[in-house]
Amino acid sequence: ERTSRSGGSADDRSGKKPRREMEPSRWVHVARLPLAVTARDVRLALAGIERGKGAPASVSKHAGGDAVEWIADKNTGFFYGSCYVEFPSLEDARTCVARCAEAPPRVGKKSARVNFAPARAKDASRAGHAGDRPPVPIAPGA
Repeated sequence: ERTSRSGGSADDRSGKKPRREMEPSRWVHVARLPLAVTARDVRLALAGIERGKGAPASVSKHAGGDAVEWIADKNTGFFYGSCYVEFPSLEDARTCVARCAEAPPRVGKKSARVNFAPARAKDASRAGHAGDRPPVPIAPGA
């Protein structure tokens, strides 16, 4: 059987890599965020709330997650548009990932990508930077 360069079958002509399924956990990885974002913006988007419109009655207090940890480039320290969000329970995280798969959340003018975080992200030594805003390193001599 003939295969394409990407390793898929010749019948798979979409050109996209297959999406890797992550083991469900309380931590969710959110990618494709704008560089000017706050933890509140991320939580509202994950809960399905449009900024300025308020929350529908069906949205629970934890629908957008609890802790937000910003991911920065390990060499430069600059935030590059991704974060981890911790949910109070596995069920809340599953609900969020399922909802975001059907209707990707919008943060600013960008559609975010949401999936369960990889196992190594749960290791405290490799976790992101906690805080309301992503890390912005200060240039030496500034």
